[in-house]
Amino acid sequence: MYKLEYFEKDKIEKFYENWEESGIYSFLSGYMGAAWVDDISSPNSARIITGDFCYLAGDAASPGAKELIYNIPEEIAEDVLLVPQNKRWSNLIEESYGENCEKIIRYATKKEGDVFDRALLKSYAESLPKHYSIVPIDEGLYHLALEDEWSHDFVSQFKDYKDFEQRGMGFGVIYKDKLVSGSSSYTVYPGGCEVETDTFRPYRRRGLAMAVTAHMILACLERGWYPSCDCANSISLHMAEKFGYRLDREYEVYAVF
Repeated sequence: MYKLEYFEKDKIEKFYENWEESGIYSFLSGYMGAAWVDDISSPNSARIITGDFCYLAGDAASPGAKELIYNIPEEIAEDVLLVPQNKRWSNLIEESYGENCEKIIRYATKKEGDVFDRALLKSYAESLPKHYSIVPIDEGLYHLALEDEWSHDFVSQFKDYKDFEQRGMGFGVIYKDKLVSGSSSYTVYPGGCEVETDTFRPYRRRGLAMAVTAHMILACLERGWYPSCDCANSISLHMAEKFGYRLDREYEVYAVF
């Protein structure tokens, strides 16, 4: 298995044709992520890791394919989600990990350009309950987000605050000087980002995620970004559909342990 330099990305572009995932585009455009191949001189299979997502592509029957699903970088090994390109990769993951993997269904939305009703989004953004406020993620909130597991992914894919300030964007919901919800650019790519939203568990079901995500989408549109949305569950999908997103497909990922 060999780790690619960005200038070698042409070796794997063919494996990812027509696979519309923002994490893949983030690497292929040179913004974020890293990639590996089974054979540097004549690759048959590859993986791109952006954030916690490992996109497996190419020939799952190649001699080096199994190594690509193992040997996950230590810093993300506990949280990585293996994303198979097809059933052959799914079978390889299940055969290799056995009981040490869990299949999870996620929901991809269509990337349809600017299909958003700004007036509707504005009404959602202004629906925040009394005593809560939405503020940009500044340097203080950046470091605060990193302290807790639930908010870590708001900023974790950026090298430091300066990198986030220059290339990312996000907003937090504050209640009594405490960060309780937020929406931000999990990853970025030319002309867009993958939107990450979460709420501290004791503050869920108060409309906070709805309000701050609408605020984030509006900010993306104002900047000329497409706010890509990939949903971890049907509840998130239901909220996304209220914003104007439409389901593209369900797909499988695997948590491994």
